[in-house]
Amino acid sequence: MPSSRLPLLLFLASLAAAPSLASAQVVMTWGYPSPPLDQDRPPSNLRAVQVAAGGTHGVGLREDGSVATWGQTIYSQSNVPSGLRAVQLSAGDKHTLALDTDGYAVVFGSNEFSQSDVPAGIAALQVAAGLNYSLVLRTNGTVSGWGDNSQGQTSIPFGLTATQIAAGFYHSLAIRPNGSVAAWGWNADGQCNVPAGLIPSKVAGGYRHSLALRADGSVVAWGRNSEGQCNVPVGLVATQIAAGDDYSMALRPDGTVALWGTNVRGQTSACHYTGVLQISAARHYWMCIVAAAHCTLDQSEVFAGDSATGTVRLANRAPAGGTVVGLTSDDPRVHVPASVTVPQGEMTATFPVTTDFGVTGDSTATIQTVYGTTQGEGRTVPAKLKVKRATASVTTNASVVEGSTTKLTLTVGLTRPTDRNVTFTLSELITNGTFNFPASITVPAGATSGKGYATVNLVSFPGQRVIELRHEGNVVATTPIAIKQLRGTLTFDAPSILSGGSTTGYLFLGSPVREALHVLIDCSDTNVVVPREVYVMAGARIVQFPVVTSAVAADQTVSMRAFYGSNATGEYPVIGSLRLLAVPSIKSLTLPASVYGNGKITGTVRLNKAAQAGGTIVQLSSSDPSLRVPASVTVPQGQYSATFVATASDVASAAWTPW
Repeated sequence: MPSSRLPLLLFLASLAAAPSLASAQVVMTWGYPSPPLDQDRPPSNLRAVQVAAGGTHGVGLREDGSVATWGQTIYSQSNVPSGLRAVQLSAGDKHTLALDTDGYAVVFGSNEFSQSDVPAGIAALQVAAGLNYSLVLRTNGTVSGWGDNSQGQTSIPFGLTATQIAAGFYHSLAIRPNGSVAAWGWNADGQCNVPAGLIPSKVAGGYRHSLALRADGSVVAWGRNSEGQCNVPVGLVATQIAAGDDYSMALRPDGTVALWGTNVRGQTSACHYTGVLQISAARHYWMCIVAAAHCTLDQSEVFAGDSATGTVRLANRAPAGGTVVGLTSDDPRVHVPASVTVPQGEMTATFPVTTDFGVTGDSTATIQTVYGTTQGEGRTVPAKLKVKRATASVTTNASVVEGSTTKLTLTVGLTRPTDRNVTFTLSELITNGTFNFPASITVPAGATSGKGYATVNLVSFPGQRVIELRHEGNVVATTPIAIKQLRGTLTFDAPSILSGGSTTGYLFLGSPVREALHVLIDCSDTNVVVPREVYVMAGARIVQFPVVTSAVAADQTVSMRAFYGSNATGEYPVIGSLRLLAVPSIKSLTLPASVYGNGKITGTVRLNKAAQAGGTIVQLSSSDPSLRVPASVTVPQGQYSATFVATASDVASAAWTPW
């Protein structure tokens, strides 16, 4: 019959079903054994740390290593050897197999099939009792068997070494060191046909079927399935398994029991037990140990910020004055009272479970009782509460221009409303100083979003930034945003200017600026003078500045650059060009070589380049008052020359007049 070895450290059990004493773990049974020999009636004062269900009797292991028995006695299966102190028990149909504290197998009860004839000197790690045979896992990893071998159940496979063994009714199983399973004995229904690739952590044998428990808690069954004993419940996760006569059972992590297979004796009818610590199966009934105190929850999961109700459950009614049971939670965001008092005569008391709101990811809290003065009393089954935290998000503009008056709209969203105001803060990933964030953004109680606004400063370089959303200092969401350069253009009143004159320059920005913008203007040409710095006023996008030029001998183009914001380093300057036009000069002045007194002559002024717009005025003068010339002559726009008339006075003799 299936059994597993307990750790060498034993646990003290408390007195059961005695209202005047504190609650202790109790042994419970389920189903109706056949024949009824009181094997389902454990002593009321038994404080067991392990139990084993046999065909005609039951056995329990106390913390001090002593053994309790009940049920049929005619085969001496209840005659415990004097002074026996054990660490593990297993019950067959009419015999009991024990592993004593010295590590040796001890058998008592029926010896009809020599199942009680222990080979001398067997040091063991584990014992397992079949229907009428015995198995031991020896300290060197080998397996020994004796007793009924009618189906080859004690014919150990040659060379077998194992880490765990199990005995069914007429077949045996073992887990090899590599994790694979060996099975031998009666195989009429395929109970020894181990599924390919099976690597379990535990095995169990029933009448004509076998069970295995994988490390992930899943259960595998094979062999006879006439009563559904191999139909493992979908999604079952277990910590222990046991097999009986055409039925199967498993202990879930939450301390409840799963049952499937035949129910002819009520062995698989709906079981209400909670807080179960250990299970053991026999022919038509099974038994278990229920914790002295444990807790359950009315919900398996809640949203962060919501609450649940827990219930402390005792194995026995509380004595006079009530029973105080401590409580703990391993999650600082899940709160339970330090203790709860179960009133006198009662077996349960409720307590509140509250959770803190959060958006830092789901978590699972372990809530458990703290009870008793010994390890045995303190053994419990913890309750698990999954806390689902709301998911937060933050969105904003896809892009924004540095230093502009544009405001960023920051929207914080939650996947569900909460019953309280939830406050978030904002930060910038890696870089700093790009944004002027609000102090916080609050999502009001009952809402799923909140808004805030931010502005953008001038930056040292444009490009993508990442905004972080924080709750209680933790980053819970991020959003990218592109920071665009504040672009501009440099223009002038006209694209060209006659050198020596002046004009006005303009810096036009692509967006109005949020704060006054300091702009540096640079021109490396000494023929042009501009102010070194100018300011674009807050809210404006244009600034003008004077441009003064010197005369140049030939046309030329002058470049000017403006620096501000992300282009202040010179990587992205704003560049403008102004064409300086050379001023025309006199190429020649010609007159006839002579003129008669009181006569007139025509002179010609020639320029080195075409006259500019509006014409070019040439000033004229004569060094001899006897030859009069106009004060000036205008060369028409686009022309290279112009004529003028000079008048001579009457003279007494010929004279030469220089110009």
